[in-house]
Amino acid sequence: MRASPYDLAELGYPAVKIETPAGKAEYVAGQRRFAEAGQLLRRRVLDALDVLDGAAGSAGGAPAPQRR
Repeated sequence: MRASPYDLAELGYPAVKIETPAGKAEYVAGQRRFAEAGQLLRRRVLDALDVLDGAAGSAGGAPAPQRR
């Protein structure tokens, strides 16, 4: 939303001026951080599902499909 035409500065999200080289670099860096955080969350969710799959498997359920 910081690169959108909406002014969110009052909410603590100042605009990123993507039309300038510095603004574009700031935007790219922010998107990279966001993607990295998403990968960490994805890994935690998959690890939790593996634990649940293991518990279901020990209870005699069908094996879960592999994901990764």
